Amino acid sequence: MRVYHGSSLHIDEIDLSKGRWGRDFGRGFYVTNIRSQAEVWAARKGQETGTSGVVTEYDFMEYAYEDDRLKVLRFDSYNEDWFDFIILNRSAPRNQVHDYDIVEGPVADDQISTRIFLYQSGILTKQEFLDELRFKKLTHQMCFCSVLSLQMLVPVDT
Repeated sequence: MRVYHGSSLHIDEIDLSKGRWGRDFGRGFYVTNIRSQAEVWAARKGQETGTSGVVTEYDFMEYAYEDDRLKVLRFDSYNEDWFDFIILNRSAPRNQVHDYDIVEGPVADDQISTRIFLYQSGILTKQEFLDELRFKKLTHQMCFCSVLSLQMLVPVDT
């Protein structure tokens, strides 16, 4: 599967220590299988750094899903398990709270992040939050959290 990473620069070598804490699926290297989504990420990072932004392409070796050496967690949709996992990761800004090598599922984008804040503030219930997601267009992200998982990404020469 072709996946894309949007950033302020081309990624020649992935450095997991540069991943930020408190992200949807924890600290790691994030990609998506939706090129237009990676282009938006690249544009944002470019604006932050005064560059045009770059999308780096990889081939993801899908046999990773069956590799016994890797612990993989996949969310097919916005659901209660996804929500609980996002809240767990975002509530631990300096700590990895899981031991998965790869986590895959929808993105908690800016609109969803605002709704998460409302939930954490007690303004929305979990059920109200989940009810609103029924109408949300699915997005995609994969987080590679371990050095072993990075072996499943092969850079594409473009």
